[in-house]
Amino acid sequence: MTFTGYKFVLFLLASLCWIIVLAAAEDTTTPPTTTTTTTTTTPPTTTTTTTTTTPPATTTTTTTTTPPTTPPDTTTTTTTTTPPTTPPDTTTTTTTTTPPTTPPDTTTTTTTTTPPTTPPDTTTTTTTTTPPTSTTTSTTPLISTTPTVTTTTATTSNSSTNTTDYCQSKPCLNDGNCTSNPTNYTCTCQPGLSGVNCQDVTYCTPSPCVFGICQASRTNYTCLCQSNFQGRNCTEDVDECNLKNPCTGRLNTECHNTNGSFECHCVSGYEDIDGQCQRATLWPDYNSTYLVKLNGSYPQTIPLQFPIGFPFYNRVYRQINAYFNGFVSLGDGSAMEEPPKYSSWSYSPVFLGVYWADFAQAASSELYVTQDETRFQDLDQTSSLLEFVQTHTNFRAFGALSFTWKNMEPKAVSVQPQRATFQLILATDGDRSLAIRSYQTVWSKVNQVNWPQLLPTYTWSNGTLVKDTKPENATSEILRFFNLSQSSIELQQCLWNTQTALKSIRDIHQSLPDCPCISKQAEVDYRFVQDTPQSKCYSSRFSYKVSNETFFQYCCYNNDGVLLKNTKEAGIPMNDSSTNLLNNAYQSCCKNDGDTCNWLYTQLPSSNCSMYREATLVAEFGNSHVKTFDSNKYSIQSIGDFVVFKTDGYILQGRTSTQENKTTYFSQYALKVNEPAARIIFKPDKNNPSFLDVNQTTPSSLSLAGFSLQMIDNYTAAFITKSWTVEVHNDGGVLYHWVYIYSNDFTTTGLMGTFDSNNTNDFLFQNGSTVFGTSDELEVSIINKFVDSWKLNGNDSLLEGSPDNITLAFPVVESSVSKIKKLLNNTEDEAKANEICGEELFCWQEYSLTKSNASAINIINQIKRLQSRLNSISYTPPMFKEMVKVIKVNSTQVYTLKLELVGNETAAFAVDNVSSFPGMKLENATFMWNISGSLEDLRKRVYPSSLKFTAKDFQNLIAEYRPDIYLCLCGETTQCDFKHNPVEDVTGDSLGNVKSVPCICDEKKNGRYCLDDADICKNCWNTSGCNTTLDKYCPACPAGFQGDGFQCLDIDECGTNNGGCQQNCTNNIGSFQCSCFGGYSQNGTVCTDIDECLNQTTCKNDFQLCTNFDGSYKCNCMPGRIGDSCIKAPYSYLGNIVIQNPDGWTDELLNNASAAFINLATKVSTSITSALNDTLSLNLKNDTEYVQVLYFRIYDTNSTSNSTNFSRRKRDVSHDTPILATYIIHLTQSIKINDINEALKNAVQKSDCIKSCSFYNLQSVLQIPSLDSKTDICTILTVNPCDAQTTSCQSTNNQITCACKTGFQKNIYDPFSCVDVNECARNKCGTGQFCTNTFGSYICSCEAGYKWDAASLTCKPDKCKASPCKNDGICTLSETESGYTCSCTYEWAGNTCEEEDSDARRMKIAVICVSVILGFFCLCLLIILLVVCYKKRKTLESDSYTNSRLKDFDGVPRPKVKPNSGRLEMAENGRSNEYESLHTNDNENHSGKHFVNKAYEQDEAVSQERL
Repeated sequence: MTFTGYKFVLFLLASLCWIIVLAAAEDTTTPPTTTTTTTTTTPPTTTTTTTTTTPPATTTTTTTTTPPTTPPDTTTTTTTTTPPTTPPDTTTTTTTTTPPTTPPDTTTTTTTTTPPTTPPDTTTTTTTTTPPTSTTTSTTPLISTTPTVTTTTATTSNSSTNTTDYCQSKPCLNDGNCTSNPTNYTCTCQPGLSGVNCQDVTYCTPSPCVFGICQASRTNYTCLCQSNFQGRNCTEDVDECNLKNPCTGRLNTECHNTNGSFECHCVSGYEDIDGQCQRATLWPDYNSTYLVKLNGSYPQTIPLQFPIGFPFYNRVYRQINAYFNGFVSLGDGSAMEEPPKYSSWSYSPVFLGVYWADFAQAASSELYVTQDETRFQDLDQTSSLLEFVQTHTNFRAFGALSFTWKNMEPKAVSVQPQRATFQLILATDGDRSLAIRSYQTVWSKVNQVNWPQLLPTYTWSNGTLVKDTKPENATSEILRFFNLSQSSIELQQCLWNTQTALKSIRDIHQSLPDCPCISKQAEVDYRFVQDTPQSKCYSSRFSYKVSNETFFQYCCYNNDGVLLKNTKEAGIPMNDSSTNLLNNAYQSCCKNDGDTCNWLYTQLPSSNCSMYREATLVAEFGNSHVKTFDSNKYSIQSIGDFVVFKTDGYILQGRTSTQENKTTYFSQYALKVNEPAARIIFKPDKNNPSFLDVNQTTPSSLSLAGFSLQMIDNYTAAFITKSWTVEVHNDGGVLYHWVYIYSNDFTTTGLMGTFDSNNTNDFLFQNGSTVFGTSDELEVSIINKFVDSWKLNGNDSLLEGSPDNITLAFPVVESSVSKIKKLLNNTEDEAKANEICGEELFCWQEYSLTKSNASAINIINQIKRLQSRLNSISYTPPMFKEMVKVIKVNSTQVYTLKLELVGNETAAFAVDNVSSFPGMKLENATFMWNISGSLEDLRKRVYPSSLKFTAKDFQNLIAEYRPDIYLCLCGETTQCDFKHNPVEDVTGDSLGNVKSVPCICDEKKNGRYCLDDADICKNCWNTSGCNTTLDKYCPACPAGFQGDGFQCLDIDECGTNNGGCQQNCTNNIGSFQCSCFGGYSQNGTVCTDIDECLNQTTCKNDFQLCTNFDGSYKCNCMPGRIGDSCIKAPYSYLGNIVIQNPDGWTDELLNNASAAFINLATKVSTSITSALNDTLSLNLKNDTEYVQVLYFRIYDTNSTSNSTNFSRRKRDVSHDTPILATYIIHLTQSIKINDINEALKNAVQKSDCIKSCSFYNLQSVLQIPSLDSKTDICTILTVNPCDAQTTSCQSTNNQITCACKTGFQKNIYDPFSCVDVNECARNKCGTGQFCTNTFGSYICSCEAGYKWDAASLTCKPDKCKASPCKNDGICTLSETESGYTCSCTYEWAGNTCEEEDSDARRMKIAVICVSVILGFFCLCLLIILLVVCYKKRKTLESDSYTNSRLKDFDGVPRPKVKPNSGRLEMAENGRSNEYESLHTNDNENHSGKHFVNKAYEQDEAVSQERL
């Protein structure tokens, strides 16, 4: 032990001695209080607690909780207080709660007051309460219509002869009537009051106030309703709209009342836009019925086909293009994407610029396009868009287009962009048209630096550009355009008839045969019939069913025999019904060759021959020479009746005969029709065998049956079906047939083979077997067997009479020319046949059989006739090769074009209207145009104009080539603009193909072709400073503007550093202005917060606290008060939650006015409020007034009590430090603590919270929130509402009641304070005395010479006035003989305190003696300790060695080394460290030497380094 340690021990001993001395001198006169507490807990259902306190007061409390056997919640509590033997105020209370047996809500209260044996005021009270049997909760208050008077009797135990007036002290409160009895008194209470002394108000149990808080008075109750409810019980909704119309602050709104609230709706014709009711200018259904929707991320041009056409002055446009940059163009060309830079715009494309600007490709920007032709489809129908047009313009449109640009932002704007929403509606009845331009929101900033040029504009009737002024928000205008070509009555009749026809026959051409391309084809096509011999129109021979109507195709041709297409003379399909819908449409639309007729053909196009199929032709002629459907050739060498061909529904039979037993030929045909049954016989006429005789059976009109029989002349007849035609000829008694094939929708069998485009399977025998191969591949014998297989017996033949019974004697005829030549073997016959026949097989066969030149020549002639017919059928008119479709030429060119045809080089080329275009010429097939030499004349023409190239062949059939020619006539070729729509003159040909392109003039030129000198100064923003002698002739922009002099755009100073303004910056034209937000005062560019809370009238409610914020303030209810009226919450619950703050712990959380405290407290409050709302359905406002955070503390996991623990030091605080939040819940209804805890627990997403869990706004909850049922909420000053002067706070079941202190009584107007009791009015001082009432008490006084005696409650003579008591004794009046009593001070005694107290003197001497003895003992003990310490120190110093290297360092412990112990030991601060042992020589003298401790030296070095 060091010397310092001995000092400390001596100091402790000395202190102990003085404590003993002082204790000995203490004069103790009061024995201590002994308290014994025994607690026994029997889990889980029975708990017994006994507490005994020994005098001065003895109290015994026993509480027993037994689980219910039938009804729950039965509790028995017995409390007994036993007074000491002397003091008064003994109280015994017994409370028993049992389940009901009869009616609910019955309460029986009995109070008995028993006076004590000696002192008064002993009371015994017994209360029994029977709860209701039903658990049903009703919000209807149980209020009796008849006031109930409660009588309560207090029983006081006394002797039988007691005559005390127990009503003398007026124990009945609140105007209760007191009745005194021999042993007690009875209080008769006013209605709504109860209790022994009428102190309890019962009107608010249960609360009758549905949407409010109940406050009871002495005679009734009052409901403090929420601001949106009223009525006796707060059940009637307040009609805020009629009361004060809260919507008056918003323009164009109307108030709609709801239960408990209200809503502000925009009035009719207005809509909510960004929180403001603005006039509804747009057609509202644009975003629900759109055809196309474009997003700003992918802008593109939308071309729309509008079949009804949009008349725009002198033209009708059927293509309308929508552009993302806020405009539409009419026609098929493109338009300029951005407005031009200079004001002198030399051309104007046909378009309507709604809000024409260069828009940003913003994702929020959208373009909606809606197309509606409902009424055009059905005149009786309409739509939302058409109704909108008719309502706003009184114009009955047939069709309409809507274009809506939404949230359009300017391009390349650095500041926060504005957005514009606008709409264009184009509507027409086919003759008249109009446009509605509507603007919902527009940019407030335009024509500023970095803002794109904005141009609302449209094209006028003369082709010039109309530039409108900048539109305003919620505005619209109507632009009317007229097409004066026809009257509206005629047009509507056209539309009506057309749409009526279209309902049934929109796709009619898919069911009718297509027209032949030329009239010569129509002449030989048996499917068509010429109207009259002079007519140029043909109709289909057969009718076709289309949508239950019968129609005929109708084809008309021009003088050159070319099919007319989609013009007035072209014609349309006709029907044979009485209505003739198509003809009615044609007649009403095509009275004049105008737009309606052209429009009709867009809806019902005429046939364009694109699907026309020329007939293929096969034949049998001469001496039974057959060409099959698939082009095999052979000769029949058999006599009899045969099946020529058979197909579905038809059989053609033929009879062969012989001429001079050399050849065979057909002498008769019979055609059988299955449905309807018919037979037709073709044979030579009896009277004139050269004529053809045709016998027909029923029906009489074959065309109605889908086929037709027609006599072409005396020698020819035709049997016609929709798929094929058989033409029978009589050539001098020899019959032959041709077959025209129109389609491949049928198959055949028989002598003409199998029709399937496969020539290897033609030889199908009647028994079904097939010999595969072509006619020149197969042997003649096989072909003959094939022929014989189709020979008919007598029963199957339809022919008249019987065939010849002759055996043929002529040789077999080969089926190839080469084989026949071999048979002739280079004879003279071969040479002759070769001369006549060439390579024609049928001719060789005829010659080989007959050796007759005439017969062979006849076959050649028949082949030529057949070929001529084929040429007529399959003839193709001339056609230009694939030529360039668009030709672009400029003013310096000599343009050359080579014209070429497909396959026909004999046609003659021509240029129509060539004389109208100077500089053109055509040499052979080369077209040349010298434009540069004809500029002046070409510039005088109107455009568009028409020009086409033609090619006419030998049959006068014409091919047309009509390219689009874009002609640039600008002064300089660099000025040519081939990109945008060409310029169209008013008198130009709307269908013309020669178009004049616009010229983009520089600033010094003007005019259509940039040939005129421009007034360049008008291009300047400031024309007054223009100097044309300078290259930069426009003056600089003035201050506040920026640009090149042509455009001076306002500089948006607010776009750079907010203009230097601290808050608001408003840009003006050429300047800007700073302003402050509401709640701030302005000083130049600086804004200072206005502290509204300095004004005491800022918050209107006396129970509100004002909290100032930057630029604002908030009036919150005082702690513990809730609702709009800041009513005191009747129920309060204290709770805790442990969380981790995302921002960590900060000392600002100790300050409840700091932002850190408010932010975290708000999260805690809203989370707990949400949990209560979600799980208990409390419907609390998400505000901090219902859940109030009292304080935050650092949570010490090692502390048992964290509510006041501040032991954690700064260095222990980290980002993850747990934080304990203590909060209090204010409610208007009583809820069990377990229910609230369960609700909070269930709301935590992860109930175990091992590390942390989520709880609404709190993401790191370390401990499940729960209520603190141990802490008395009365100790929370911010919650305790009780008046501290007059009441004491008592909390029961989380409900605070304020009990009156002695001298005060209930305040019926304020449950949280009490009023002073006027004891003098109750004669507390008796009669004949003076009584002075004080706040909470009273003073009794007497007249001069007398003094109040509180014990006897009387005035007695004042014997103490003469000061009889000596030595500072106190005089007190008494009933003694002297009339007073002296209370002496210590050491004095006697009646007047004049005698010395011997006992006190002896005690004083004893105390002095004991003190001296103890002092002497302590002194001796101290001396002994000093001696021992001194000797011990000397011993240590003589036996130890000191490390000299550390002797100069004060405060560094010096090690003490013990020798002769076998090892060295160092002791430091009471702890020992062992070091390496040193083995020494026992005989060596160690005196005066230092031992070298290696280990210690190492540690010493470390210590030195640390020092």
